[in-house]
Amino acid sequence: SWYIPEEISTPFPIAETDERLVDVRALTKQHNLPLFVNQEEQTSTKKLLLRASAAQRVLEATRTIVNRSNNKTTLKIYETFRPLETQRKEFNQIKNKIAEKEGLTGEKLWQKITQFVADPDLCPPHSTGGAIDCTLVSMITEAELDMGTPINTISDQANTMHLDISDQAQENRLLLYQIMTEAGFVNLATEWWHYSYGDQYWAIYKERKNALYGSLQYLPH
Repeated sequence: SWYIPEEISTPFPIAETDERLVDVRALTKQHNLPLFVNQEEQTSTKKLLLRASAAQRVLEATRTIVNRSNNKTTLKIYETFRPLETQRKEFNQIKNKIAEKEGLTGEKLWQKITQFVADPDLCPPHSTGGAIDCTLVSMITEAELDMGTPINTISDQANTMHLDISDQAQENRLLLYQIMTEAGFVNLATEWWHYSYGDQYWAIYKERKNALYGSLQYLPH
């Protein structure tokens, strides 16, 4: 897993497929697959939307981990499609945190922020409907597996291949990585939980001529 800076990924060409968004939660239920979602989403009726091909790959990854673990482990989703206004809010929050903590400004600040959250003025992966934040969870205890850091940690320890975490956490990250990449996703190397399909980052990583999905300006019903 290697990191592609945003100044390289975002100018990459997009040939928009206009593939529809589908609800991952409804899809997994339809296929009788166990899928967990974060606390915030459990009580929400909000749809967990992904482009159809990306959603099918989540089904595939879920089926694989459930079968390989003998019904002990499955995927847990934290976030899927994110509207641009939400992206902008998150970008500004993290910008303020990093500026305050590290005293960075200008280009250096932007480069640091975009390791953890995409610039809303470009083409954020979550706003394409191709990106997912996820982890692994025990189907028996419903506890998340140890990944070394919580999801959305803003530090180098969040880097997927970081060695300054326990052996167990490294194994768990590797397991998630294997399951998701076998299903066709690519990992954002600075965030162990972030995987995408069809966006610009994926296209460069997979050496495609173009990305399949551009940023969606609105939340379809």
